[in-house]
Amino acid sequence: MNRERWINQLQLIGLNTYEAKVYLALLGETAAPVARIVRKSGVPQAKIYSVLQGLASRGFAQEVLGEIKHYRGVPPADALAAHQRSIQASMDQAGEIMQSLAKEAPDSPSEDPASLGIRLVRGAHVGQAVSEIIATTAKSLYVSVKAPVLVASERQEEQDLQRRGVNVRYLIERAAIFGSRHEEAMKALAREFHHTRVVDTLPFRYVVADGLIVMMELKEEDGSPMGLVIPNKGLAQGIEKVFNEIWGRAEILE
Repeated sequence: MNRERWINQLQLIGLNTYEAKVYLALLGETAAPVARIVRKSGVPQAKIYSVLQGLASRGFAQEVLGEIKHYRGVPPADALAAHQRSIQASMDQAGEIMQSLAKEAPDSPSEDPASLGIRLVRGAHVGQAVSEIIATTAKSLYVSVKAPVLVASERQEEQDLQRRGVNVRYLIERAAIFGSRHEEAMKALAREFHHTRVVDTLPFRYVVADGLIVMMELKEEDGSPMGLVIPNKGLAQGIEKVFNEIWGRAEILE
C-alpha cells in the first residue's frame, strides 16, 4: 500500500492528516491497543485519543469493549456509508438555514441592497469586516467554524468580549481543530472561556451578532474568500435558532 497516496486521498474526503494516518493503521486490526496504533501511525501519543474519538464519532473506527481500550478500523465500504450519513446531516442543516433565508427574502425586486446595509466584502476586507462586527457586538456572538482554520482567535479579543458581557459561542468542525496547528491555542481558549463545542460537520462559515447581523462566507471562482454581510433581524434569528439546536447536541471542547 502506498501510504502517502492514501493519506492524500483520505484528506480529500474530509479527514485531516492525523485521522488519515490512524485510519490506515487501523485497517486490518481487530483489537489494536493504543500503543500499537501510535507505533503504526506515527501520530503523537498526546494526540491519539482525540483522533480516535473523532474517527469513532464519524464511523471510521470502533472501540472494542474490554478492560483496556482497543480499537479496530471500520471497513472502507461501511466507513463510507457512515461518512455519507454525516454529510447528509450537514446538508440538512444547510437546508434549514436556507429555508429560513427564503422566508425573509423578497419575492420581487426591491430597494438597492446597499441601501439596506447589505454588502459584499473581498480578500483582506473579510477579516476587517469580522473585526468590525465583533467590536460592535453588545449581547451575543455565535460563530460557525469550518476547516481549515487560518487564524485562531486572540485571547485579548475574548477577554474584551467577556468584559462587555457578550454571550460568545463557537461551533467548530472537528477537522478544523484536531490535528491542526491551532489545536492547542483553541483548546486553551475553550478551557478558559467555556464557549466552544465541536461537531463532525458544519454547512458553512458564518457569524451572527446580537440576533441582528449575519456574515456568511462565500468564495470567488479562484477560491479566494468573500463575505456577505446582511443586517436582517429575521434571518439572523432564524440562523441563531439552527445554531442553538446544533449547540445543544454538540460535544464540549475541553
